[in-house]
Amino acid sequence: YDEKGVRIKIGGRQLKTDVDEEIPFEDGEEVFDEEAAADEEVEEEEDTEEEIDEEVEEELEEEEADEEVPITRVDKAQESALSVKNSNSKKQKQEEDRKNVMSELDSAANGRANPKNYELPPIELLIESDDFSFEEQEKEVRKKAKVLEKTFLNFGFNVKVVEIETGPVIAQYEVELEAGLRLSKITGLADDLAIALRVPSVRIVAPIPGKNTVGIEVPNDERQMVRLREVMEEASGRMNKMKVPIFLGKDVSGNSLAVDLAAMPHLLIAGRTDEVRMLMIDPKMVELSCYRTLPHLMHPVVTDMKKAEAILAWAVEKMEERYQLLAQVGVRHLSAFNALGEEEIWDRMGAEDEGERNNVATHLPYIVIVADEIADMMMTAGKEVEQHIIRLAQKSRAVGIHLILATQKPTVDVIT
Repeated sequence: YDEKGVRIKIGGRQLKTDVDEEIPFEDGEEVFDEEAAADEEVEEEEDTEEEIDEEVEEELEEEEADEEVPITRVDKAQESALSVKNSNSKKQKQEEDRKNVMSELDSAANGRANPKNYELPPIELLIESDDFSFEEQEKEVRKKAKVLEKTFLNFGFNVKVVEIETGPVIAQYEVELEAGLRLSKITGLADDLAIALRVPSVRIVAPIPGKNTVGIEVPNDERQMVRLREVMEEASGRMNKMKVPIFLGKDVSGNSLAVDLAAMPHLLIAGRTDEVRMLMIDPKMVELSCYRTLPHLMHPVVTDMKKAEAILAWAVEKMEERYQLLAQVGVRHLSAFNALGEEEIWDRMGAEDEGERNNVATHLPYIVIVADEIADMMMTAGKEVEQHIIRLAQKSRAVGIHLILATQKPTVDVIT
């Protein structure tokens, strides 16, 4: 407002003065200031240029952001689905699996199965032996016997085949040597005999145990399939005397080969697949799937070698528990413990009431642990597995825990 009370606008902007509150608003004469208008135009141009610069910068930032999206941007849903793992969580998971395996084995070992009421499946369930022409085999071995004598004669040795024992896979030729002939000269002819007989290899047994003759083992041209039923039927008379019978197959003479694992006390099967001369039950990881429903399995078939270490650790603990139990009742072997009977065991343990008797084991079964390839276990958990196997091999026989270990590489780093 000027001195007369007229409101003045400078550059289109109203200036507030101290008299605004005292003088009422009235439309007055407007005065236009050229210098103020020029300054305002300059400011508007500068503002316009700044807005343009800001828009350009925003567009550039948006373009850069679009290019970086595939690399740096992660959706919130995807980010929430990511899981973070560390070594501690992995160790905790392994320890939980280990405890679960040992808990399952404890539950199976504490079962109240009555072995006296258990009946074995009938042998008729097994496949019968195949028909085999022994006449053709006899012709074959007689022909090879003449080839052997002729081959020795070509090398300047006069020998005579006195007896032939035929088996399902190998035939043994018993050779009588001439006087003064050294065995070292005979053993060096294995490769030459194999070439003359047209077979992959020949094994010379010099001398045959209990005889003054030399045995030459030659593979048969036609191999006979050895069935488990045939082996069990032939060894049925010896089964009653065995605690843990194992049927391995047939020997060179064709006789059934059955052994008692409780008397061995452990078994190591070594050798490559194509070098095994007996029909073995090879517990491969794939083939074991058909045995998962057997009623006397304490634990399902384990294919994870890390869990296998837990089974061996459980066996060591169970071995120590059984030794303590045998010491309490005053016996030295598992068979002696099982022969005592319930009343005698309760009396020696001092179990008077029913509650105490239910907590006392009156029958301890034999436990057999079969490991198909111990080389895999040595690679995954070498030190732990090695310590468990050593302890079991040294002490577990008396308490009825036995090992059957197999490997294709019986080297010093596997069999320590």
